[in-house]
Amino acid sequence: MMNNISVVVGVLNASTFKEQCRPNARYFIRKRALTFPVMVAFLLNRLTKTLQVELDRFLKVLKGQIRKVRVSKQAFSQGRQTLSEKAFSLLNARLVDEC
Repeated sequence: MMNNISVVVGVLNASTFKEQCRPNARYFIRKRALTFPVMVAFLLNRLTKTLQVELDRFLKVLKGQIRKVRVSKQAFSQGRQTLSEKAFSLLNARLVDEC
């Protein structure tokens, strides 16, 4: 299980993976709360509560409790639209190859 997590982290942080999974080169270039790896990792989570509650909880765990990071549902929706569905099929293929 830990090996799978390290594979996912490695893939998400690879610049070539990001380039393949964004429809436009302008997407995910600025440093924001919802960076490319954060967006994909959040979408891989199983959501059990409302979107805003899950976003707040995820970012609190991810960014730590040093400062509060808040992302609106609208910002999440806009970020999700800039992500190609190809990211999940490529990530899945990579995990299957590793197993």
